[in-house]
Amino acid sequence: MAIFVCKQCSHTENTLDEYIGRKARCLNCQSLGTIEAAPASTEPDIKSKSEPIMPPPSPPASVSTPEAAEKSKPADSAARDSQSLIILVILVSLLLGVQIINLFLSSPTPQRWEYDIISPRDSVVVEKLNRLGAEGWDIVSARRATGYDNEASYEMLIRRAK
Repeated sequence: MAIFVCKQCSHTENTLDEYIGRKARCLNCQSLGTIEAAPASTEPDIKSKSEPIMPPPSPPASVSTPEAAEKSKPADSAARDSQSLIILVILVSLLLGVQIINLFLSSPTPQRWEYDIISPRDSVVVEKLNRLGAEGWDIVSARRATGYDNEASYEMLIRRAK
């Protein structure tokens, strides 16, 4: 029977003789060590003859050969890298798609306006503006103007959406 003795934490594990000389990790502290042959026992075997002999325990799962670790590592790493790349491409595509959709939905269509100039008399200016406002007209600018016969009135530039 072989034995693994950790040089860091002094933890011991029994393993099969076929692992003698190989490197293994300690189950407690994960430090790397070498599996050695078990020292010969100086005490006599006290087991009775009627007691059944137990088969040797299977090697712990953490004891692995460097060759097996190297073989499984590239396959796992490559699979993980390709999955990460696929996820990254999908996320970037979704982000760009949302931005493009947002660009088209938020871009305003150019507003087209219809303009007119009115000059209502002072006596009817309020009624005229109320009627034009009900029809959807907005005042762009207004000024007090005098006509040819010195008659004063408001000159207004109005607009409404087409």
